[in-house]
Amino acid sequence: LGLGLGLAMAAIFDGLNEKDAARERKKIKLYLLLGVVAFVALFYATPMGGAIAGIIVDQIPRKHDVELGRKAAMELGLDRNVINMSQYSARVEQQGERLVASLPASYRKDMDFTFAVVNDASVNAVALPGGKIYVNRGLLAMDGGISTAELAGVLAHEIGHVVKRHSMKALVKERILSLLIGFVSGDAASPSLSPGLGLSPSPSLSLSLSL
Repeated sequence: LGLGLGLAMAAIFDGLNEKDAARERKKIKLYLLLGVVAFVALFYATPMGGAIAGIIVDQIPRKHDVELGRKAAMELGLDRNVINMSQYSARVEQQGERLVASLPASYRKDMDFTFAVVNDASVNAVALPGGKIYVNRGLLAMDGGISTAELAGVLAHEIGHVVKRHSMKALVKERILSLLIGFVSGDAASPSLSPGLGLSPSPSLSLSLSL
């Protein structure tokens, strides 16, 4: 693509003096920038972005979700605050496993669902790519104790994030934006969207999805 664009620009500039050629280069860069801005606006403001990201994510093996979720859990330090062997953890694990067992086999394929309680007083739950789901102690203890139906609703919501691969789609959308910016700026080091390449978590994007 870069070679083709270079040849096309060379043909346009052929016969122009240096001053006119510089003016034409600025015009082309401006048009490219405006085009990218328009595309990004459409990409994020309409369903088009989600549809394109979904198509790309469908080509990425789910084992990459599991690996990214593991890395994200380490970066967020969630496993360090997990409460083991408590009334909360057993309840969450049992309810979560029951819900996962009710999923179609295609949704469970290559995912690694685990459920844990985090020693955090805030009312929240977090889903990571691949199936790691964390529920805060504060959510379970609110209003004197969350009901079984309420807990099932929370866990089903987080499981939905995982099976629909929302975090992966958000990451792909970020990478597409980076590629576009790199194309306009001429940055050859822009990230790749090939499965398994250039899809590691970046500081600008949290791979966790909360309530």
